[in-house]
Amino acid sequence: MQQIIQQNQTAAPLIFLMVQSVDHISPLTGAAPAVLLSKNGAAFAAPAGAISEIGNGWYKVAANATDANTLGPLLLHATATGGDPTDAVFEVGPVPASDASGNALATAANLATDTAAIEAAVNAIPAAVVADIQAAGQLIFQLVSPMLDNAGFTIVRGDDYFNTDGRAIPFTASAGVWPVLTGATIALKADISPSCPNQGTPIVNIAGVVQTAGSGITQTVYVEIPSATTTGLAIGASAYSYAVIATLSDGHVATLVEGMITVKSAP
Repeated sequence: MQQIIQQNQTAAPLIFLMVQSVDHISPLTGAAPAVLLSKNGAAFAAPAGAISEIGNGWYKVAANATDANTLGPLLLHATATGGDPTDAVFEVGPVPASDASGNALATAANLATDTAAIEAAVNAIPAAVVADIQAAGQLIFQLVSPMLDNAGFTIVRGDDYFNTDGRAIPFTASAGVWPVLTGATIALKADISPSCPNQGTPIVNIAGVVQTAGSGITQTVYVEIPSATTTGLAIGASAYSYAVIATLSDGHVATLVEGMITVKSAP
């Protein structure tokens, strides 16, 4: 079977089999074959790659870019004491620029071209458009204690989290991110994580408050959690997964925020 290798490749060795001359069947082992290569019909010459034994009569010429630098048939002729001469044919092909579906492969040249094109397209976006995208598409969580990044927050078991104390848990989104919350009801629903090693209240369902609502403005909701609830929570990092859910004035339900709650013991 003819083996196809890529031009200038340094990965695939040239493999060949040698058998003993006494029976023309048994593998020839422990030999030091003399190998010659012919590139695309040119005169035979010694290979640049080192020759070594694989085992069970199989030998190889180590992959070398010099041996595979010419397109076309690559002929291998090998001789060794006590063995029959052996010949093998390899086909050196060009490095493909695309796959069978016509998709460009990730060569250094086309990666550089694609990267430059992407950078040019991004740089061509007007600054005003970029500002509008950032303003309309960014969901902002205010880092007011006990809020943390990534919509996760940490609470202390047994503590109260009331708005009058400045400890309610707020969630804020810029205009256009959430549906209009005027007339909506809010609830925080949390379930204990299967990976939490400790026991505690399995399900939490707490009503929230719409603080700021309207079309085209930043909207804010918050949730108050009393100590009567936090006292029963399971302690652990990411102990609960939660969602803040709004039931809109038209009866439609919208999930506003999802994340994890970490519960720690009081100092």
